[in-house]
Amino acid sequence: MRVSFVLLALVFVIGFGGFLYLSISREAHEIYVADRDLPAYHQIVEADLRRTTVTAMPVNAIQSREVLLGRYTLVSIAQDEPYSREALGPVLRQGALDNLGLVAFQSSAETSLAGNLARGDRVDVLLSATDASATQTSARLAGVLVVDVRQTDNAKFALILAVSSDDQKVLLMGLGTSRLIVVRTRVYARP
Repeated sequence: MRVSFVLLALVFVIGFGGFLYLSISREAHEIYVADRDLPAYHQIVEADLRRTTVTAMPVNAIQSREVLLGRYTLVSIAQDEPYSREALGPVLRQGALDNLGLVAFQSSAETSLAGNLARGDRVDVLLSATDASATQTSARLAGVLVVDVRQTDNAKFALILAVSSDDQKVLLMGLGTSRLIVVRTRVYARP
């Protein structure tokens, strides 16, 4: 009789614990989702946000509007997809990416500061001629925004910079024929 009572009490405790767990986990959570399809490297504005209620909280979903505004996407985000921290860059001043083009190139440890460059850093890009040809000139692009740095295979890095259209032409023309040096001038600081 005593063992039956203990077993019955154990079943009751487990059943009640399961009920509490399920009722708590089905609690409604408010999160933000994309109001429309967003391309990669798009700076998030109020019109890109829609608050919705879910019962199953997605992993790393963002619940605060203030956390999202001013950040930019690192990958494309589909409409109604929740925003997550891993898919977003740091907060930039509003309009920081407006009228800028993106230039991506594979970089060495030297041009990525041995992997110490970070999203949001400001750099100067120095292009120096590699031979004595009269057609090659040296150039310096000042205050360029580092949008993304990703490590690829073989200890190489993919570096994505946001540059003006004039700087984009200079950079693209010089990439194949000039030595590229990146100098960090300002570490990312939230605006």
